[in-house]
Amino acid sequence: MTTEELKAKVLKCIAKKQEGDYWDFKRQWYEIDNEKDKGRISLLHDVICMANLIKDEDGLIIIGVDEEKDSAICDVKNDPNRKNTHEMVKFLRDKPFDGGIRPTAYVESIDIENKTIDVIVVENSSYTPFYLTKDCFHAVKAYHIYTRVGDSNTPIDRSADSDKIEALWKKRFGIGKPVLERFRIYIEDNKHWISVDGAQSWYYEFAPEFRIETEYDDSRDGYEYYCLCQVSIHGPGWYWLRLKYHDTLMYSTLLVSLDGGNFMTAIPSQTEFFGSVPFSYYTKEDINYGLYLFFKKRFDEKMQGCYGYKVWNSIVPIMQSKSEAKDFFRWVRKQDIVGHRPFSGYLPDKYKNTGMGDRLVEQYIQAQALSEMLYKYRSEMNKEEKKGEEQ
Repeated sequence: MTTEELKAKVLKCIAKKQEGDYWDFKRQWYEIDNEKDKGRISLLHDVICMANLIKDEDGLIIIGVDEEKDSAICDVKNDPNRKNTHEMVKFLRDKPFDGGIRPTAYVESIDIENKTIDVIVVENSSYTPFYLTKDCFHAVKAYHIYTRVGDSNTPIDRSADSDKIEALWKKRFGIGKPVLERFRIYIEDNKHWISVDGAQSWYYEFAPEFRIETEYDDSRDGYEYYCLCQVSIHGPGWYWLRLKYHDTLMYSTLLVSLDGGNFMTAIPSQTEFFGSVPFSYYTKEDINYGLYLFFKKRFDEKMQGCYGYKVWNSIVPIMQSKSEAKDFFRWVRKQDIVGHRPFSGYLPDKYKNTGMGDRLVEQYIQAQALSEMLYKYRSEMNKEEKKGEEQ
């Protein structure tokens, strides 16, 4: 979520003047740099509880709010124990989480009433439950599953009740969620898709009623601008991909095969127009992004697609979220988008010296420029974030 969206959410939490099922108030930062383990214990326990929320919400540890004083704002700008995102990642990196999969957490600073508060955002995940395989600090227990119910965390010396643990496992496997959402979760579990015929269709090992099927589309032989990034004398191959639950079609999209069959992916499903010129991209919420990873994993394993996917992403970028895409396009419209640059792709002979060829080249050049500007935008945002942390 953007900083503005986070701020609005935090303000709603503070207005309730009490802690809730996905937010916790702290008057000041945890002391984790001294010789005592109390601060480390509390931070790790709180993060695990927030990572194991049963509901689909980011967990918020809001630092700089005194619940005992009517949720008064406490400025943390000069708190000696203050931490940033890098330090949070470092803190979690060496903890013995099962399977090496650990919660994703970052720190955002927000100004309220001319005071600064910090928010540790623990991202919502389908990899629940998160738990340790060894004790940490002699207090956070191995194989204990901690969660949050109402405004309370599971006590550190106990494991959650069995019904809460069951709900967390159901969250991991998407049980009870709509079918397409379950597809989204299962596609992330790439290694458990079993090929039926070697190349054209797959089923999910733990729920074989979920199937991915592909079919060659011999009626389609044209180019889109993103096809120009890779050379193939045979041109692109187009396929229909269908997600089926039992025999019910739940979703369909196009696949494109390039580089003589050494590259295949789901086409980007998001497009932004600059005048009449389209710019296509993925966001990590898209099911097509999950399918992009699905095929990338398979071609990387064969050592076929490493270069192809790198070149593809120079033209078709991946946005972290729809919010990032919205902010980026707002920012980029204030810039000089294309300028003058040479065409570095491959234009098929049939399109040379034609209006269609000119349009494809224009779209390709703009996409290349916008992809480069995305790196610049992220760099500027990171600089602003670091500057805010230093102030």
